[in-house]
Amino acid sequence: MKTTTTILIALGLVCCASSHAPASMLTFELGGPEFSGSGANAIAEDAVVLTFDDSVGPNEVRLTVTFNGGEGVDDTAKLNDLVFNVDTTISSFAYVSGVSAIASSPSYLLDGHGVDGSKGYDVLFNYPPPGDSGTFTVGLDSVYDILGAGLVASSFDLTNQLGYGPLHAAVHINAVDNGNSGHYGDTEGNGIIPEPSSFLVWGIGLLGCGVYFRRRRFRA
Repeated sequence: MKTTTTILIALGLVCCASSHAPASMLTFELGGPEFSGSGANAIAEDAVVLTFDDSVGPNEVRLTVTFNGGEGVDDTAKLNDLVFNVDTTISSFAYVSGVSAIASSPSYLLDGHGVDGSKGYDVLFNYPPPGDSGTFTVGLDSVYDILGAGLVASSFDLTNQLGYGPLHAAVHINAVDNGNSGHYGDTEGNGIIPEPSSFLVWGIGLLGCGVYFRRRRFRA
């Protein structure tokens, strides 16, 4: 019992002393009603899913864009443009896997991007248009590492009040149904989700801190 208490105290002191927040993920589901009046149908609310994961390293967030498709999305649909916001300056993007954006993208420009009437977004991912090779079709994903000072998953948890909104992100899908193109935003943000491993470590750390301070109080 003494050994267990010692371990808990040690873990608690390490975690309590750490200045780093536990790693976390942020997800947004894009879909639902078409917002620009293009004539395209409403689609599955999770037709496109963005996942921001800051467990890869300090000042770095891994973005995974998953094109699920689903109800209302034709098998021949292609994801073209994606925009979202960030609360700090992005220094660079690094391609990891999956579908690659075109040569001039992704790009960061404060309030400088939008898709068909949606304005004021900071980040644009522009994928190959129909007819080009390497298009972003249903069932594929695109993974990039995004780097910037102080960047974490919650840095992307911003709504845009300009144009159509408020939205965290917006996407343009070519030939989404019967040849119509459509523009879709997130129907709701899923929020920050602590990663299970980090949550466990911090839980143990808090328990250790509690044991440590309780023992000190009883000794006083």
